[in-house]
Amino acid sequence: MISMSVPPADGPLSDHESRLLIGLLRRFCDHEMDQGERWRLSTDHGPVHVLIQRAPLPGVPLSDHDDLDAWLAAHPGETADRA
Repeated sequence: MISMSVPPADGPLSDHESRLLIGLLRRFCDHEMDQGERWRLSTDHGPVHVLIQRAPLPGVPLSDHDDLDAWLAAHPGETADRA
């Protein structure tokens, strides 16, 4: 189980928080993930189910995926993997 001590905040993530999230996710995928992960997270709007895997979902074109590397390039700043 992952232990996190992050103070609660309201509203959407800032660009800085998004860069940190992407950087930490990349680091997790590089160093801790093997083939994939399945997570469930409770939110104010009900549970969210997260699937992270190295292979794309069958039948889902890559163009349907948000390219986080492109987002980072468009929003330069410090990320967790470059901190």
